[in-house]
This record gives sequence, structure tokens and C-alpha cells, in this order.
Amino acid sequence: MLIPVIHPDRAAWSSRLRENLKVDGVRIVAPVRTTDGRFINAGWRASVFVPGELGWRGDETIAAALRLDKALAQITIPDSFHLIDRKDIFSVADHAAWREEHDLVVLDPKDPTHETVAEWMPQIRKLMQPLVDINNNALPNQVTHADMFATTVYAGDRMPAVTDVVGVAHPYGYTAALALVDALLMNVVDVSVIERFRHVAALEQLILRGLLYRLYVHALHPGASSNSGTNLGLVCHTIMAYMSQRHGTI
Repeated sequence: MLIPVIHPDRAAWSSRLRENLKVDGVRIVAPVRTTDGRFINAGWRASVFVPGELGWRGDETIAAALRLDKALAQITIPDSFHLIDRKDIFSVADHAAWREEHDLVVLDPKDPTHETVAEWMPQIRKLMQPLVDINNNALPNQVTHADMFATTVYAGDRMPAVTDVVGVAHPYGYTAALALVDALLMNVVDVSVIERFRHVAALEQLILRGLLYRLYVHALHPGASSNSGTNLGLVCHTIMAYMSQRHGTI
């Protein structure tokens, strides 16, 4: 299976990781090296073909994300994960969602695709709190995956297969929280899914950051449309209404 390479450093890191990564209950699609041992050749990389398709299985993918995070906790965080690649909108969006300063993404009030972001970003940031466990201990960062929902395929009753890992440095559970947000965006789960995974430490805070990440991606992506913004706004409303009802206030 050939895939064009947009970001060589990240693609090479993912290939090295997937070559040896083992995850309970999850198949990791292995890379294929060139005859001289490289992962990338002439702007392309290859992976072993694994039959399957995006199954949009929300709960299964979120559960698989937790198992993946458990395995990724043993992986050293590369220094590059702490740097902002300003040529990569996903890197910019990721860092913007996790920093207190609001200086990475400049919103244009005249741009229709920015309306949803401008409306919901302040409300989400008002709810953001430090990431701590039940004992008030700060949650440490580890390697997590920033696109679990779009890289997990299913074939019948076989274990889910992860075709790629988009590495970012965040606490355990972020892979699952972002997959949860994406499952809501794809309308394959309803908001009650949050209750089913409430055992994850600081789950709501991780969800808020995942939601903020998707908002920033929408603001930066050249293919963003007002329709996709409307869907994103509906999910923001759903999550915020849920949290308001559960905690008694926004």
C-alpha cells in the first residue's frame, strides 16, 4: 500500500514506531522498507496491505485508542513533538489547542469558516482546567495519536487495525478523547458515550482540548466549508450542553 509523504520526519517516525509496536487487541500495520532499508523513497512510503475499511465503530475505536495509549506510554517522546511546524496546519492546531496564549491562530471575522471557531473557542477555554487525576496529581505527557478515528480499519470480526500513528505529546487518554470527538462529528455515537468512558482520568478536559483542536484545524484548513463548520458547531453545542447539565453551569 503506497502513501504519498507530506511530512518526511513524521512519516519516518511513524514507520519506525509501527515496525515493532505491539498493542493488545489492536493490529498495527507494519511499514515496508525499500531494498536499501529506507522507509521513504521519492516522496512515497509503503505499508503492508491489511484488508478492511473505516467501520465507524465508535466505542470499539475509542476502546482501541486506550489500548494504544497504554502501549505508546513506553515510547520516548521525540524532541520534535514539542516544536511547532508552522507549515503544518495540524501541528499549529495541536499546539494552539494546548497552550494558554491565543497567538498561533489569527481569526478573520470576515471569513465565514471562522465563525464557528470564534463563537465556541472562548466558551471552551472558559471550561479548561489543569489536567489532573482523582488525587490532584498532574497528568504526565506521553506519545499519543492525533488521528485514531481516521486511521482505524475493520474487517469483519477481526481486531481493529491502525494504519498510521500521527504522534503528539499529551496525557494518556487523549487519543481516545479525540476519537470520541471525531465519532460525534461523524454521528456514529451520541453524547452518552462520555459516560461509558468516564473512567479515563480528566476525560472531559481531554475532550475539550480535542474539540478545540478540531476547531483550529477547521479555521486553518483550506478545504473547510461553512457546512463542516455547522456540523462542528452542533457537536460543540452537544458537548457543552452535556457538561452544563452534568455540572449545573457552563
